[in-house]
Amino acid sequence: MMPPQTPIPLRHLAQVSFRDQLTSQQGRKEVKPDLDFARQQRIAIVRLSNGSRIPAAIGLRTTVTKQTPSDSYVTDHWHVTISPFDNALLRRLHAKRNPHDAKGRVQLGAYDAPIPQALEARYDALAAIRQAHEPFSALCPTEGTVVEVTFAITQDLTRVMGYQASSTQFLRTLTSQAVNHNIREQEKYAAAHWPLKGPVRLLDRQFYPWWSVEPLHLWDVPALPLSDPWEPGGVYWEAIGDVVAREFAPILESLWKAAFFQDGEQGREGRAAVQLRAAGYDLDHLEATRMGVGPLRELMRENRRSGNLTQLGTPDLLEELGPEYIARLTHHGG
Repeated sequence: MMPPQTPIPLRHLAQVSFRDQLTSQQGRKEVKPDLDFARQQRIAIVRLSNGSRIPAAIGLRTTVTKQTPSDSYVTDHWHVTISPFDNALLRRLHAKRNPHDAKGRVQLGAYDAPIPQALEARYDALAAIRQAHEPFSALCPTEGTVVEVTFAITQDLTRVMGYQASSTQFLRTLTSQAVNHNIREQEKYAAAHWPLKGPVRLLDRQFYPWWSVEPLHLWDVPALPLSDPWEPGGVYWEAIGDVVAREFAPILESLWKAAFFQDGEQGREGRAAVQLRAAGYDLDHLEATRMGVGPLRELMRENRRSGNLTQLGTPDLLEELGPEYIARLTHHGG
């Protein structure tokens, strides 16, 4: 008798949405950054043109908000939020690259941030972020998987980078909500029948209480897996760090320079750069300080929780998944 064959998992493809970067500031919710932690890391606090005071850091959060299966693959719909929501960063993010002119010469714009020994890295940032999601989808995420990355440059021009990831964070939040909802429902139900625990019926007729009482509306409590491969210690944790260091570091450094170094007109130094110089940043040597993928990995091992350095949109993470996801996992029962 042949042993049963294990089904081959479907290949995952990444589809990336940047809708948060296409809405107005009023359409986004922001969380308060940890200014004290930023100061401890020697990251300057700057005031943006919109008046907000934040650490000079770039934050990126990406979430699998939906999955669309087909016969041969699964499409992961990633929703990206990048902060700060500032004009200088948005100009760099949406800038289109024309790498060569009619004579084949490389064309460089004001918002191109050079990467050492990689001229081709002067890129379309949105296209680069989309491509960076492909190795994440290769890990076969589940709906609700979230990755947060923070990049900053300190006063001594050291690159500081950290990341967090989870495929069960949303599920744990839903589980907590369902448990709390059921406790409130049971307390309300018990109070309606006090001093008894429930209604008294005889021959399908309710004798106590004699008034109408709402029945129990309990939610199913989602089952939590025993382990999370995307969290620290999980089987994907090191692979996620490699993707962050290799794929996302150049993008976030480019966005950092646009937001805090080239924030003036035509890519010149502007308001944020003036504040960085006043805080002790030697911006004249910014391009001379580089860091390879290996040292970045080591930095990230020491800064796993640095995602709180800067503002990330939509603090209630369940809003990113929508009511359909919540309804599906917390089905209302009687």
